[in-house]
Amino acid sequence: MNGEIVFFRKRFFGGFNRKDVIKYITELANDRNGHMEAKEKAEQDLQDHTAEMEAKIREYEEQKIALELKTQEYDYLKSAFDDKTREYDELRNAFEAKTSEYGQLKNAYDAKALECIELRTAAETKKAEYEAEKQESAMKEAERRKTEEREAERREAEKREDEKRELERREAEKKKTGREDTVRIKKIKKKKFGLF
Repeated sequence: MNGEIVFFRKRFFGGFNRKDVIKYITELANDRNGHMEAKEKAEQDLQDHTAEMEAKIREYEEQKIALELKTQEYDYLKSAFDDKTREYDELRNAFEAKTSEYGQLKNAYDAKALECIELRTAAETKKAEYEAEKQESAMKEAERRKTEEREAERREAEKREDEKRELERREAEKKKTGREDTVRIKKIKKKKFGLF
């Protein structure tokens, strides 16, 4: 009906046309039923929409809680990552310091190794010089001993020769004077020359 103005036909004997009134009432009832159905459908749609919105709100709340948990997990992991990063930086700095220290120690070791090589070379040179001097000294000592031995032998030979000449002189002298000491001469000869 929608707010339309309705005119009823009149009867000859007074009142309104019964069919028009019944038709109007039927239309009003149909309108009311249509509005009721629309209202019920709208209420059902509203309930469905409300349930859907509540489901979405619950889903949102669950997602919000999950996001908060993920945020907490992220914060924890970020904090752990930051700690590990600091630890890594400290270890890297310590490693670089040790590397530098190792480099210095290696340079010092190389210098000492070179110094040892130089000292070993110098020691071997000195040892060779010492061995040469020792050998030369030994040769000189051997030559000196040989010379001394030859000199001693020469002196001993001269002494023996002198004693022999002295003995011969005495024997000749005793023969001249007639005084011969046979026992003494034998002892001297035996002692000095192994005679008799």
